[in-house]
Amino acid sequence: MSTAQSPTPRRRGRPRKNEAADTRTHIVTAAHDEFMAKGFDAASIRGIARAAGVDPSLVHHYFADKSDLLAASLDLPMRPDVELPRILATPPAERAATLVRFILTVWDDPVVQKRGMLLLRSASGQGLVSRLIRDFVVREIFARVAASIDADDAELRAQLVATQIVGLIVLRFGLRVEPLASADVEEIVRRVAPGLSVHLIGPAEA
Repeated sequence: MSTAQSPTPRRRGRPRKNEAADTRTHIVTAAHDEFMAKGFDAASIRGIARAAGVDPSLVHHYFADKSDLLAASLDLPMRPDVELPRILATPPAERAATLVRFILTVWDDPVVQKRGMLLLRSASGQGLVSRLIRDFVVREIFARVAASIDADDAELRAQLVATQIVGLIVLRFGLRVEPLASADVEEIVRRVAPGLSVHLIGPAEA
């Protein structure tokens, strides 16, 4: 007489490979809902884990921190908060050129262009997603750039840098205005970087 076999118990710890993608997606969805409901500061890894029905350690397995989770929930096409420390660590005389070259090179990817322009449009709106995007930009980009500038008006300088970078992105990749849209990257770097240096390191050092 045969007996029914008991189902194989699930292993504890990290999910199997075929479960990993679903688990990560579930965590990102829960994070998006938490950020939308509470904002970045009030949302917590523990709360996101609870909403996703997983242990907080599993959230940390997939994501380094809340900023990493927010970037995933917003589906950012690039991680400026990750790249900025490397750019800002370059010698002052090279910093502006490195920044402009990085932006132009990354945005040359059609996927980055499509998603990036959508996020720029979303950031100008009035909804919760717009607030999350703006908060991310202020906290992870403006604040980092301002912290690298030794000047009393560092915050203003960081925002002025952003106006030139965003304008460059919109004209070259969004509106595709010629001759800027097809201009050589190094030519743009040569013309734009000196102006950015005035804000990034000050006229005395630029």
